Amino acid sequence: MPSKYVFPGGRMDPGDLAVRLAPDLRPEVRARLESRAAPIGRGLA
Repeated sequence: MPSKYVFPGGRMDPGDLAVRLAPDLRPEVRARLESRAAPIGRGLA
């Protein structure tokens, strides 16, 4: 999406610095996701 995200090999636009980061997951959501993940997945994340 132009002016929204930087993709590998793409250029960085001044507006890229203003993109808000997503908040952390709620603990219960994170626990559910991690309970189904393979141990190797946590190491690669």
